[in-house]
Amino acid sequence: EAGADGDDDSEEEEHVKASKTAGKKSKAAQSAQQRATESRIASLNKTMGSIVMADKEADDKIDMGEDADDSNVLENEAFADDEQAKRIAEHSKEMQAKMNVLAGLGFFLSREVPFEPLEFVIRAFGGQVLSEDLGHSPSDARVTHFVTDRPHVKKVSKQCEYVQPQWVFDSVNFSIRLPVDRYAPDATLPPHLSPFVNDDAVGYKPEYAEELAKLQAAANVEPYQMEMPQLRKRMTQKTNDSDAEEDSDDDEEEEDDEDEDDEDGEGVDDDEEQDGVAKSGDADAKMQTGE
Repeated sequence: EAGADGDDDSEEEEHVKASKTAGKKSKAAQSAQQRATESRIASLNKTMGSIVMADKEADDKIDMGEDADDSNVLENEAFADDEQAKRIAEHSKEMQAKMNVLAGLGFFLSREVPFEPLEFVIRAFGGQVLSEDLGHSPSDARVTHFVTDRPHVKKVSKQCEYVQPQWVFDSVNFSIRLPVDRYAPDATLPPHLSPFVNDDAVGYKPEYAEELAKLQAAANVEPYQMEMPQLRKRMTQKTNDSDAEEDSDDDEEEEDDEDEDDEDGEGVDDDEEQDGVAKSGDADAKMQTGE
């Protein structure tokens, strides 16, 4: 019995030792996994930090009116004499200028104007947005334009322009900073025109469109040249073809109807002629019998 008890104690001790060893290995494995996870998180944070920093630097350049993309295809000697590369570079500069049409301007948005669309457009085209909700004051030195939708506003600063929201959208649409007189708080707004309408194709050019064209020409800004998307071209062509087929089918149906009418008319004439012959025969028979 003493020997059996000793064996049991020995097995129990070995079991305890094995459990401790397994626990240590498990803790070591968990620690290694935790370190690997922390390392991955640190690496991800570093990568995200560099991305955020790059975006911030690009935004700062846009706010300062600088070109966010410093690369120039013409700086590469391999493309120096390439006409297509020159056209691409010129187009890129034009687009960059249009995208920065509001660069260097600070817009204070009053409470009654549509904040979200104005904020989106202003920031997208290089401007800076300020408002009371963001903790700014109308008298902030950065404010160059006070955007309001009220007819009468108490002017708190003589250094900024007071405009209605349409000034922002029209300036962006036509890629120039339009004169503010037509967009003053108490002014009757000009028509809100789309830059994507081809007036020549429509056959009518509004008076304000002509005024905008002159302003663009004076600012050396090319108006948008909109081409019909390929999908729309195919759909339009398909519609035109379908209309032509329907017209052709209608013409054929009309011709068939006319032919049927002619045949019906000829049939009626034949019947009348036969009736006439029968009546004539009856009359001759009566005369022969002396009736």
